[in-house]
Order: sequence, then C-alpha cells, then structure tokens
Amino acid sequence: MALRAIFTALALPIIAGCLSLGCSSQPQDDQDEEEGALESDGDLQTFVGEAAGPQMLGSDFVRLEAHEKQKRIWDAVTAPSEIRCRLRDVLQTGGDALVDAMLACDRAGTMPHSTIANSAVDGAEALARRVFLSAGLLKPAFDNGGDEMEPGRKKLLHPYGAVAKVEFRRVAEDTGYTGLFSGGSITANPGIARISSGGAESVLGGFVPGMGLKFFVQGAASIDLHVMHGMNAQNVDTEGRNPFARPFSNEFQKEGATLFIKAGMKLFDLVHNPSNMLPLDQTAYRDWNGASAQAPVAPRKVVFEPTPEVKATADAFVRAHRGVDHRVVLAVVTKSAGEGEKGIPLYTVRNDQGGVLGTLVATSPFVPSRFGDRQLFFRHHHGCDRKDGPPACGGSRPQIQ
Repeated sequence: MALRAIFTALALPIIAGCLSLGCSSQPQDDQDEEEGALESDGDLQTFVGEAAGPQMLGSDFVRLEAHEKQKRIWDAVTAPSEIRCRLRDVLQTGGDALVDAMLACDRAGTMPHSTIANSAVDGAEALARRVFLSAGLLKPAFDNGGDEMEPGRKKLLHPYGAVAKVEFRRVAEDTGYTGLFSGGSITANPGIARISSGGAESVLGGFVPGMGLKFFVQGAASIDLHVMHGMNAQNVDTEGRNPFARPFSNEFQKEGATLFIKAGMKLFDLVHNPSNMLPLDQTAYRDWNGASAQAPVAPRKVVFEPTPEVKATADAFVRAHRGVDHRVVLAVVTKSAGEGEKGIPLYTVRNDQGGVLGTLVATSPFVPSRFGDRQLFFRHHHGCDRKDGPPACGGSRPQIQ
C-alpha cells in the first residue's frame, strides 16, 4: 500500500515534468482505432498515445541520401493508413480545401485536446510505474537512437501533433559554426518538423506547444533537436492554441511554471541536468551531404523566432476561430507550402547573441499523422562528450560558442 501511494503521488509531477522533454514510455495493450480518424481523448490510455508498431523505414534508412530519407518519412507520414482525417486526397490540392477539411474534423469533435481529468487513481499509479520501472527514468528518450520509436513504446506527452517537410536555409556569410549552422553556402538541410501540444491543459494550466526537428545527413545518423518556449503555458482564452505565439529555443524558460511542473523538472534532472537545456553539439559534426568537420564548433543556444507573416496569419485565424485546435492553425499557415520558392518561412533562427543563422522553411503543409504521433522518434540529446552516455558524435571534442 505504501508503494502504491508513492507511485500515485508521483504521477502528476511526472506528467507535468515530461512537458520539457516530450518523453515516452512502455505501453499497456494498444487500442484499435478507425483508419484515418483522429482519436478522441478522455482517458489515460489515449493521453499517453499509441504504441509504436514494427519499424517502417527500412534497415537501409541511415545509408540513404538526405533527400531520399526525407521522402521516405514523408511517404510514411502521408500513407492512406497513417494520415489522419482522411486528408490524403485533399493534401494533393492543398490551400483552402486542406484547411476546410481540418476545420471539419475539429468541429466534429475528433481533434480534442489531451486530458487526464477523468483518469482513475489506478491509471495514475500505472503511469507512474511505467515511467519509473519500465522506462528507466525515461532514459530511452535520450539513449535510444534511430528515427522510429522502439516497437511497443508510447509517447507519454506531446502525443498529438502535425508533421511537415522543412528545410534549414542557412545564411550566406560565415557564422563561425560548423555543420548544420555553418554559413557560406546556398544549400539547405532537408528535414522533418513535428509541432505538438504538450498535454492535458487541465494539468498544465493552458497550451504548451513544442517542436521536434529532424535534419537528414547523407549516410549518417539524423540530427535531432527539441525546442520549446518554456514551462509557462499559454492562456487559451487570451492567446489561443497558437503555436507561433512565442519563440522556441533549446533552453526552456522556467519562469511561470506551476508547482507540478517544477516538481517534475526536479525528477528529470536525474536523467539530464539541467533538464531545461538540451545541448546542440550534435549539430556541429557533419553537413547534410555527410562531410565531416575537422574542428567542430556549435552554438550554446539557438532561438527559433516566428516570422512576422506567420505569426500575424496565425493570430488572425485564432481570433476568428475561438478554441480551434493547434493542428488547424498549423495547416492554415502552411496550406500553400511547396518546394523551392513556394516554401513558407516559419522561423528566423538566431544564436545567443542575436545573430541570424538561417531560416526554417516549410516545404509542405503540416498534417496530422498516426505515423508522426506513434512512430516518428526525435532523440533528446545529452551531449556528445558524456562519459556515461552513448558514443560521442564524432572524433573531436566540439567547441561551444
């Protein structure tokens, strides 16, 4: 009984703290869902997301050319069995037809926000047990590699989001960094972005968005980043569920966090300390074409600043559609996105000193996907120089500026 009480008492701080990390855990039995639909929320099983299935990207994925990796993941994201709301046909059209289809899903009540308000004590205890015992203090989110979740695992938080193809288009001038954030080139890193809701607004005090980024490197492991604004939730009544209301960074702000989230952050310090700062040294070792840096240099911090155009479009839509789901907002701002000049600039990316490193550009609309929610894995980075972690990212110790 004492152990049960401990696990139950710990459940809510764990849930709150997971927001900083988009963590995942081992599941119970998965539940079936209607093909292509967006599942309804309201219980713990739905809250923690769907169990990952067998690997879909193929054993040769890491050896592929960068753009082929992006294509293979996008094909999985938009497969008829994976894309939600049956958007496959309308995705080819894009524009207002895509937005109308997303709005119809939202108004039909098939895109509710995650909630644990009605979860039983037994469910809360089971969640705490999975986090601490099965998931090993959530270490798999940091220590597992690859681009897909291990079969059977679930995302505890950030379970529902939308996915788009992106490019990081770097500035022409030299930035002083190597790898992803180097300048002096007109080439762009192809990637995938997933923007998601943190979790139950009743626990978090509002809407807490975050973004996972995956940039592809030819013949080598993907470069993964996680960025958020911070632990202070957006007030849905005043700011709406607008994922572009605030800038994102690899250093999450702690100000304004609830007591539950602060308690959870303390727990995550045991996994990665400090839990609100994810290193960027993995970005410095290779360019998208696989070329290695002899003397890697990485920024300490980057900020993803929403472009004025995207922020204004999202703000206007949220004001006109009170209570709308964040996935619809993402579709609105990227409904006309395409390759090349049709790309939609989403964020200006700056370093700690405010210098511009490049622009994150959407080259497809954001769409909700079962593969994106269930299978797509963005590794949380411990740092390349950890003695107790996985092998280092490269042969030379990176310089951090």
